[in-house]
Amino acid sequence: AFLESKHSSGKDREFLTAASTTIVKGDALVFSSGYLTPATASDYTSKPVVIASEDVSTGADDHKKILGLLVDPTMEFIVDCDDDLAQSQVWTLVKFKDKATLDNGTTGGFIEIIEMLPWKKALVKFL
Repeated sequence: AFLESKHSSGKDREFLTAASTTIVKGDALVFSSGYLTPATASDYTSKPVVIASEDVSTGADDHKKILGLLVDPTMEFIVDCDDDLAQSQVWTLVKFKDKATLDNGTTGGFIEIIEMLPWKKALVKFL
């Protein structure tokens, strides 16, 4: 999960979720046809990103309201990484592995690693 480390702007906002979706607090979400859906590895260019502030599950043809943070480059988050970090990965751009994890072994995304943390975690920001 993406855990907010530094919050210098923005507040929770209300959005609508996609149908047939399970969202957990801290999940990274992207917009698809105007609805929020969990981020996947293929969302390496998707902006804007919202971090879920609550858990929500929806069924088929069901869109529920969800509170979330619309991220900007001033916000920092602590997140799990797919693999151990190397110091050389600091200040590199990486991609999502899934809605709660970075693929720190794949460069070219829009998530910037700011700092290595213990236990396969990193401090990141979204560009």
